[in-house]
Parts: sequence; C-alpha cells; structure tokens
Amino acid sequence: MRKYLFVFCTIGALVSCSSAPKKQDNKSSQVVEKYEKKMRDIASAGARGTPSVSTRQNPYLQNVDLTIVGPDGDVILFYKDGNNIVIQECESYTVISQRSDCRPKGRARNTPVSEFKSRLKAALRVENFDTLSAANVQKLKDYHEGVQQAPTAQDLVRQRDEAQQSVDQLKAFITAYGADNASPGLLNELEAKLAALNQKVAEGQGFSNTVVEINRLIDNLVDQVIGGAQMNTRSYSADRTGIEYSVLRTYVRPYLAQAAFVPLHAGSFSMGSPSGESNRSSDERQHNVTLSKDFEIGATEVTQLQWVVVRGSNPSYFKEESYCPDSYMEINGVGLCSDLPVERVSWNEIREFITEYNNRANDGYTYSLPTEAQWEYAARASTQTAYSFGDNPSQLGTYAWYSENSNNQTHYVASKAANPWGLYDMHGNVWEWVQDRYDLFSSSATTDPVGPTSGSNRVLRGGGWYGLAQYLRSAFRHFGAPDYSIGNVGFRLVRAK
Repeated sequence: MRKYLFVFCTIGALVSCSSAPKKQDNKSSQVVEKYEKKMRDIASAGARGTPSVSTRQNPYLQNVDLTIVGPDGDVILFYKDGNNIVIQECESYTVISQRSDCRPKGRARNTPVSEFKSRLKAALRVENFDTLSAANVQKLKDYHEGVQQAPTAQDLVRQRDEAQQSVDQLKAFITAYGADNASPGLLNELEAKLAALNQKVAEGQGFSNTVVEINRLIDNLVDQVIGGAQMNTRSYSADRTGIEYSVLRTYVRPYLAQAAFVPLHAGSFSMGSPSGESNRSSDERQHNVTLSKDFEIGATEVTQLQWVVVRGSNPSYFKEESYCPDSYMEINGVGLCSDLPVERVSWNEIREFITEYNNRANDGYTYSLPTEAQWEYAARASTQTAYSFGDNPSQLGTYAWYSENSNNQTHYVASKAANPWGLYDMHGNVWEWVQDRYDLFSSSATTDPVGPTSGSNRVLRGGGWYGLAQYLRSAFRHFGAPDYSIGNVGFRLVRAK
C-alpha cells in the first residue's frame, strides 16, 4: 500500500484500510424479520404492565450521508453538520435488515469542513521529486524499498503509478459523493494531465509541471464536491482500485437486535423456599425482600443475534444450522441461530457486553444483569410454590426445556409457555447469571439487596436444558467463578431509568 494512502486511512478522513463486509443474503434478512416479529409478538402478549420492545438506536449517528468501506473491513461514517463534518470510525460494520451495525472505534468527532478538505487534498496529493525538500525526498526514498541514490527511472514509474492511484481514488470518491457537483471539464482536464504524465514517464522526461497541474485539479475538484450544500447519497461500488465504497441513503445508527422487556412494579415477596418444599437446599433460607423501585426485565434470555451484533463473535456451542434450521443466519461470516439463547458466556464477558450495549442503546435506560432478588421476584411472579405454575414437576414440560425433553440442546426462546407475568424460560433452557456474589442468605428482612460485597463466585439461577426438575425450582441457587462458561449458561437483561 502506498504511504500516502495509508495516511489517508489513519487521519480518519474517508478511506479506511479494511475489506468490505459481506452483504446479507435474502435468507438472513428473512430470519431477522421473523425474529423481530417474534419479539414484537412477545411484547404485545405480555401479561404484566405494558411490555415494550427495545429498538431505539444511538442518536449521534443520525443523518449519515456517506459510508466508506476500505479493503480490510474498516468503515468511516460521516455527514455534514453546518460548518463541520462529523466523522465516526467503525471497527466493523454490516447492514442488517435495512439498518446498520457500526461497532464504534472511539467517539464521533467534529471536523471543520475546511480542515476536512485540507486533509483530503493532502491525502490525494501526488508528491513531486522535483519540488520535495531534501528531507522529504529521503523519506520517500526510504519508503520505496530503502532507495539511497537519486530517483531512478523505476522510482519515477512508481511515482506515476501513485499519481494514477490518487486520480482513481478521487474519481471513485466523486462518483460516490458528489458527481453532480464536479465539473466535467475539470475531470476531462485531469484525465488529460494524467495521460501526459504517463507519456513523459515513458519518454524519460521530467514532469514536475504536470504533477503541479494534477494537484491543482485535485484541489479544485475536492473544493467543488465537498463545498456543495447537499451531499450526494447515491449508492455506488467501485472496483478499479480494490477499494469498495458503500453509500447509504438512510439514517445510519448502530443496530441492536430487538428485545422485549416486561415492566415490573416495586413490591415485596418471600425469597427462598419454605422449610417443607420438596428437594429444598440449605442455602434457600426464606426471608422477606422488598424491591423499592420499578424495573423492566427481558421477556427472554439474550439471544445469539443480540450478542453477535454487539460483540461480533458467537461463543455459543449450539450455533450450527443443524440446531436451528429455521433461524440460522450469518453476519460477516459469523454463524448464529438468531433466536436460540446465547450460551457459553462467562460473567466477565457479559459485563463487557453490557458496557457496549449501554453505549449503543443510549435510550435513557441503564441495562444490567438482574440482582438475584430481582430475578427471583420475576421468576415467582407473585407465587410461593416451587415453580411459577405450582408444585407439581410433572407440568414442567409445558413451561421448560430440561433433562426430560431437551434432547440435550438449547431451544428457541419463548417456545414454551410464559409464567404469569409474561416471562419465558425462567425455568430451564439455560442457567442465567445474575449480578450477585454467592453466599448464604440471612433470615433478616432486607430492601433492594445486591448480595455480599466480597467473594469470588457469582450466582446462577433457573436451571438449564440438562438440569433435573429440582434444579428448575424458583428458589434453587447455583454458582460459578466469573470466568466460568459452558454450553448451558446464558443470561437475561434488566433495565431501569
């Protein structure tokens, strides 16, 4: 890659040095549409309050006028805002169901239009051996394979090739960004000067004046294109230089897969199990708990689609198409089962996910793992029985995936009956991490408990696809080290304002 194109990539102007993301196929689009409809249906069928679907996206990426994808996958989004151009670099990017997934690389920043144009001109400028200072000539020589003598005919050919690359980059940019603003006369003149430069190199002649004219024309065309009040948003893909440009007409915002949340009101309940409950464990000491604040909890576990669009990878064991023929899809080459729960995730990894999820959502809510008290409050749904449907484990098959019916794998979220508050899979499918460290309960009444302040293990609740019926009871407690992950452990989110 030429030195000055690399500068073009790193200054955050336009072209980034990364390969274009794979386009989503029709099947994946259909899978996403089906998934989103499922989440909307879950929300509309909720039994408690008015369930909602989380869809709002990050507002600082609205009105993006142009997206540029470089040959290695990096992306830069930018748009004009008065006398500034707002730039957001993305570590990865893909279009999902007419929306975009931009994994931000730092915060969006404002650049004055004048500075933006100057950087673009500098990045496209063709260097001229005849006008460079001695120090810069040496730098250019060092870059070109360590040449130590005066520029040779081979160096001049390299320079000619770099001039051709600059012009090709400029033409591709103009086509994508503002062809209506560019003067055909200037474009024709630029082509003529480039042809003259090629001729001079072929004849071994100097071409200092020609390079000066090419740079003048580049500067003028950049001024024309960026100086327009309206930015072109025409779809375009170039292939002459090996750099693909993807331009979106629509607003571009980081995509978050839809998730249904059920609002729960503050209240009190008996946490733990009564002394006479069958298969009761010693760490389930019953005590009164008050939750003083309303909160919302995910109607389902976090799905593989939710995880992948945030983290860009899929740690799940059950992610092959054979496990989900109706919901398998790929995002940038990452295979996933859209509405199977994500699993094989540690408590530590979930914390990283939640940090990024909050950055993307930017919707007035704070997302987190539920506390153990919040989880059991939601699981019980005002019941005091072993399960939210009663005490008889023979009914579990209606509500849960567990050792008796799971066929040793996870299953689609919300494919069993919900509990009385409209929450799915609170019994079975995957164990769910909660916020608290593990310790024995006190018998004293408490308000808004968050667990002990010390200890290495974190609490798991709900039981999984391989669990026995007794492990799926509302009061049953399990625990693991925060770096523990296995194919039957996932989580759900809570949120509050």
